[in-house]
Amino acid sequence: MQIQNMQSNFYPIEISFEDFQIQRTPYEAEKLKSLRRDHNGTHSFFRSDDYIYISRNGEKEIEEGELVTLNVEENPRIIRSLIKHIFFRTFRDKYLNILPLDFYPFRFLSRQDSHDLIKGSLPAGMKEKIGFTKQTEVQFRDIQEGDKTVFGAVINESYRWIFNINCEQLYRESFNLQELDIIHAQHLHGMEGVLAADESLVGRFISTNGKTAKIDTNEGEVEFPLNELYINKTKGNIEKYISFKLGESKANRVFAGLRSNDIERYNAVKLKKQLDATAKLLSTLNFHNADGFNFTISDQSLVPQTSFSLKKATYIFDYAGLKTNYGSDYGLNQYGPWDDTTFEIKRPKVLVICHRSNRGGYSSFLGKLKSGLPNSNWFKKGIVDKYKLHDIDFVWHEIDDYDLSTYKSAVEKAVRDHSDNLFDLAIVETKQEFKSRTPDQNPYYHLKANLMALAVPVQFIKSDNTRLSDNGLEALLNAVCLQMYAKLGGTPWVIPANQNIDRELIIGIGSSVTRQNKYTQAEQAKVVGITTFFSADGRYLLGDRSRDVPYAQYFEELLNSLKTSIELLSSQDGWQNGDTVRIVFHVFKPLKNIEIEVVNKLVSEFENYQIKFAFVTISDVHPLMLFDEKQKGITWSNKTKGALVPDRGTNVVLNSYSCLLQLKGPKEIKTIRQGISRPVLIRIHPDSTFHDLNYITQQIFTFTSLSWRTFFPSQMPVSLYYANLIARLLSRLRQIEGWNPNVISTSKLKFKKWFL
Repeated sequence: MQIQNMQSNFYPIEISFEDFQIQRTPYEAEKLKSLRRDHNGTHSFFRSDDYIYISRNGEKEIEEGELVTLNVEENPRIIRSLIKHIFFRTFRDKYLNILPLDFYPFRFLSRQDSHDLIKGSLPAGMKEKIGFTKQTEVQFRDIQEGDKTVFGAVINESYRWIFNINCEQLYRESFNLQELDIIHAQHLHGMEGVLAADESLVGRFISTNGKTAKIDTNEGEVEFPLNELYINKTKGNIEKYISFKLGESKANRVFAGLRSNDIERYNAVKLKKQLDATAKLLSTLNFHNADGFNFTISDQSLVPQTSFSLKKATYIFDYAGLKTNYGSDYGLNQYGPWDDTTFEIKRPKVLVICHRSNRGGYSSFLGKLKSGLPNSNWFKKGIVDKYKLHDIDFVWHEIDDYDLSTYKSAVEKAVRDHSDNLFDLAIVETKQEFKSRTPDQNPYYHLKANLMALAVPVQFIKSDNTRLSDNGLEALLNAVCLQMYAKLGGTPWVIPANQNIDRELIIGIGSSVTRQNKYTQAEQAKVVGITTFFSADGRYLLGDRSRDVPYAQYFEELLNSLKTSIELLSSQDGWQNGDTVRIVFHVFKPLKNIEIEVVNKLVSEFENYQIKFAFVTISDVHPLMLFDEKQKGITWSNKTKGALVPDRGTNVVLNSYSCLLQLKGPKEIKTIRQGISRPVLIRIHPDSTFHDLNYITQQIFTFTSLSWRTFFPSQMPVSLYYANLIARLLSRLRQIEGWNPNVISTSKLKFKKWFL
């Protein structure tokens, strides 16, 4: 399939020769430090495998190592490093008045007043010290175009806070520094005037004598020169300072003006013009070193002309696979859930906790949830008929206030009264204001911890939502009932499975790292692995978590967790010796490649099966973007959203093991403030024994249609989406005194979607 009308932020680099010469010497750590210390002004040095490579930038030569001839196509890693160093030197020599923020990714700030979105709102004395201005970033990547490797500059634009007032000046102005997060800025040796100061978030401000300051760091109380310290450049801290200088009313107007620029700031059409303008500027430069290596950057973006034809998800609503629909909600309304004939909890017993004053609202809400909205298109039947239940029994417990202790007392009484027959689910009234509370003070997390300890999943409903009009309730009730059925252990729908192998598992691997704090030198305390297991037809089989362990023990712990889960599933499904098993691992970001090492070890321990595996990273944190020049967008509230954004499912093959996949198109962008949507980057690890990129891309695309949190596609396959939901909830529940995370792995919650 050919890609038409597509553009990107990848601007190809032209290298006009096939072979090049470069000086190199065997790698030694001390030798590399010595070379950089003595010759950094005239040479660039970088390591690749067992050698230090030397790029000469002036006439001066150094006697070191040997001169070798290498092929461009065969040495992409060395080429990328050469490009980075030559680009940096050339840019700095050309634009002496621009101080780069970082060597790589290469970043610099715009000097144009029109690119500073806050400058016009500030008085004269603050304009040069505070800003919110455009930042340009350049990275270097390579893609495959036919049988040729194409190197390119990947350009991005974003906005960054500027705050050029050090803590010594703030102290003189009597600005309150107490307890603020503090940055220490200092220049790297030999980089003064070449690169901006290196900034480290060191800790919280304690006190000062006007010259030095005591900072509470991870190494205890440390004194720093006050003029080397800055407050952390967050919107909140800068807003505090502007309020201090101008007053709260004027500061509010400044930030209201900044918010009004969001639509323009996130506009894909404007962004593409800015990217092209930067590429045009870079295309005028001749990048070269003194050894004869040279290249140019094109001002025209490039998109590989190969992609896959992806199929929309087909939803199945019976075991025979005869009841199908291209719409999940259409199919549910027409056929009922996939596991209708085998689902055991046909009359769920549901605990309801609500405030006494809201009993009427809750009664009405739950009545509609049970029986439906007669005039609705999507929720006419209610949960009983739509999900083929026999009935639903609500057990009511009222509370007199929203105090945490009152909630807990209601749960304790309900459990005592029904200890012989506990609940299948709980529905609890919550308040919007709870969101502003920390987890340890939030009834939401306390009740979730308490009820999950009893293996009872919880559905929270905000007070205000119970009194919405039927039009407002339609979508909410529809989503809530989908979540409830899944939390009860139901399977609303599945997808067609590949019939060419005996077994297939899709395993999502996530991890959560607890750290001492966010400051420099913070040690990783413990790591917990989160795993989700799915069958090839999209059924959620189980979710598991490894024990919280020190980083050094993570390998063995994750290995044991995966092994135990696979042994359980193989026993339940009756795997036979010699069965062919395909396991596809989905990982958001490898934790220093530990996961791939675990997978290799895991496969070796199941010698009785013929296992083929693919280790796939799926990331939305990468620099590449796609633009569809024929996409005019969708009109929304008299404005256009999604212009230039490719349709969902658009994909581009970068090489034999990676591709870009657009998962949020114009229809999926909710508002004009979300004007830009980045594709996910899919990569198959080279150690994999299953390498079918087309198959894996289709599977990932289909698995974004399997979320039972809403009827809309998710922006990640559920293998990772669910793992991320679990990790986020567990990180908050960890702050609840008495919480035991082992209930997730040892109770029936292991097989239920309690986290939705």
